[in-house]
Amino acid sequence: MLITKLKREAIVKGDFSTFGYKFSLEDGGEFIQNEAAIVVNSLIEFDFRKITHGFNTLVDVSVDVDFLYNDFLPRIDKDMKLVCGFNYRKLSSYYVLSYIEDIFNKLRSENISICLYNFYPKESEISDNILKHTSFIMVPVSANFEDYSKHVEDGIKLICTNISSLEEMEKALKNDLISYYMGIYIEAPKKISLPRIEKPSSMVTELFIKLKSPDDINEVIDIIKRSPELTFSILKFINSAFFAIPSRVSSVEAAVTLLGFNNLRKWVNLVFLSSVVSNPAQNIYVEKSVARAYFMEKVCNFIDSSKAPTAYLVGILSFIDALFGKSFQEIFEDMPVSPEVSEALIDGKNLFAELLDLARAFEFHDKDKINFYVSKYNLNIDRVERIYLESLYEYDRFIEAIR
Repeated sequence: MLITKLKREAIVKGDFSTFGYKFSLEDGGEFIQNEAAIVVNSLIEFDFRKITHGFNTLVDVSVDVDFLYNDFLPRIDKDMKLVCGFNYRKLSSYYVLSYIEDIFNKLRSENISICLYNFYPKESEISDNILKHTSFIMVPVSANFEDYSKHVEDGIKLICTNISSLEEMEKALKNDLISYYMGIYIEAPKKISLPRIEKPSSMVTELFIKLKSPDDINEVIDIIKRSPELTFSILKFINSAFFAIPSRVSSVEAAVTLLGFNNLRKWVNLVFLSSVVSNPAQNIYVEKSVARAYFMEKVCNFIDSSKAPTAYLVGILSFIDALFGKSFQEIFEDMPVSPEVSEALIDGKNLFAELLDLARAFEFHDKDKINFYVSKYNLNIDRVERIYLESLYEYDRFIEAIR
């Protein structure tokens, strides 16, 4: 089963850096009795590291616990940072408390964390032996978090769920009891309410604006060489596993020559995006931007390969409004882009806007929209699904290149 059939939801910290991802089946109807086993098996089969990037992996176990004792527990790599989510209301109905204690003790002995949901302190019977093994409790944004204050004092972290708006996010951020956040708003924010870098350095911006055609390469080399930071960055990039150059590159000129115009533009785009946040390797929106850029570029190659670089740029910039806390119109006043890019991100009316819409459709598992664009552009659905899977892997390569 392709990873694209799994639903992946981001879990972030209060500064919107990535804490982990929750995985579940896109449609668990026919697999309702062994969903967790299928999810874990799929993650292992497709190398979980490439789509979890070293962050926590939360799998909804619900009441499906038998697989933990059989085929899957021995196969779970210790690097997986696995968190098992249990539907406490159902779990306590299916099993006696002593059996639940035994399950949790077994998991914790394997360094697997426990997360409860549908657990309500005023309604649920629960033993101290269960709570001492519990690391997280998922609580809807509409709940009374004060009911969980005792558990927070005991070291359990609360994950606020079902966040669907900026107002709900801002309210949750003000609550000191909450450690982590997830919901529709986290997946596609219009604004991120936290301190940010107002804009990249002047040299990074100059580099981003300057590189429009191969004729600009000599000027770009001069800009890079004037900046020790950019010089170090491009040499680190070209010498990373990202390109697997057989011998070490030690000059900016050689790096630019080996990269070529299209890869040079890609590096400039990545440098620009990375400069917007303090820690790009842990920012969920940098990850989404890189994945969208790769996906849109590869799909665009099947439609009009000459426009693929522009598709990549639109993907890279697709979260820049949320990261800057400004509209695309305001951003593009200070940072000129081509009319095609501004039309895609401001008006949403051209090919690139539709490719971005297709990327979002995969993120939200919107089958109708995916089928619409696949039909409109006469695309092969299996190939497009594979590209989306590869786009999730791409960020892992990107992280290695910028670390």
